[in-house]
Amino acid sequence: MASGAAVLYCLEVGQGSCAVIVDAIPGAPPDAFQATIVDAGVSGPRLAQWLSHHRIKHIAAIILTHNDADHTRGAPVIVAQYRKRIGRIYMLVDRATPPARLWLDAQRWWRKRWVGGVDRLEVAAQPQPGAGATLVGPPDVSYRLCCAYPTMFDAEAVAHGAERLGDPLGHGPNATSAVLRLATDAPGQNGAPGTAEGAAAHVLPPTRVLFGADLDYPGWKRLAETGHDLRADVFIVAHHGAPAAPIAPRGGEPGFGPDQLARAVQPRFAVVSVGTGNRYGHPDGDLLAALRGAGSTILCTQLTAACVDDPLGTCGRHLLAGHPAVAMRPVTDRGTACAGHIQLTLSPGQPPQPAHLDAHQRAVDELFADGHHPLCRR
Repeated sequence: MASGAAVLYCLEVGQGSCAVIVDAIPGAPPDAFQATIVDAGVSGPRLAQWLSHHRIKHIAAIILTHNDADHTRGAPVIVAQYRKRIGRIYMLVDRATPPARLWLDAQRWWRKRWVGGVDRLEVAAQPQPGAGATLVGPPDVSYRLCCAYPTMFDAEAVAHGAERLGDPLGHGPNATSAVLRLATDAPGQNGAPGTAEGAAAHVLPPTRVLFGADLDYPGWKRLAETGHDLRADVFIVAHHGAPAAPIAPRGGEPGFGPDQLARAVQPRFAVVSVGTGNRYGHPDGDLLAALRGAGSTILCTQLTAACVDDPLGTCGRHLLAGHPAVAMRPVTDRGTACAGHIQLTLSPGQPPQPAHLDAHQRAVDELFADGHHPLCRR
């Protein structure tokens, strides 16, 4: 790992979501790393094994974008393994009665001092939309991760039916699923949260990674219409590539769907965290086509029959770059750009760089000389 750089991993966790940002621990030996976890997927033991293999000694933050099991189920195992080595846990209050186990677990972790703190994941108020509220940032880590949505008004409206100005939101926890922005400071810039320099960084472009979690189209429409600059180098595509039904046009007013979302974000790389053979029809081909039309390269964790002969037999494994049909052992630090774990390097002042992208895509294309390609290459 280059000095000052971090690495973003979007892990293949089945029909769920888990991203891990890894960087060096300031002042620690060079073989000790820390991680920020954005959603914990569905298997705590599998994630714990991955973290151990990558020599993660400290968890800067665990951020749970909303209370759906495919984003939270792995968290208790990680907290148990890293107890007293976790900075903070951020949770979204998106139901009047949150799932009892996670809610009670969080209180227990705090009482036992297994974690440094438990906070609500929301923006208090944001009349001038910027990057949002800083969750973790310099000098503790080499990047700045901020919460841009929801505001407390949106969260309360969905959880408790409170009145709220503006167009109605969607229903359920996806309506206020948190949206996060990751930025890498320019070389030499190191504004800590809470300082004047750190506060100025709230409005500094560009966004390197936009985490879409499970936010639906009404939420994206509200963000776009309230002045949020959603452009990003990398878009972790919302809701496993299918953010519910688009908003239909009404009375001459334009709707909001795949084309509008793709134009708003304009990512260089669109990352889809989706389960192999899922029964939901994810990802949505219309959204992938819109993202490609906006100039995006699609990277997908899904392993399909268009990628390998036995996709279900290789779930959780990497595919060897240059030989996409050859499965490697389940836990390895040699990733590929798609079909399995996705790895991107985040360097200060530089766009994110996927690992093994060209080699993998060439190999995929060679498998389909007849012109048929998986979704990521159509």
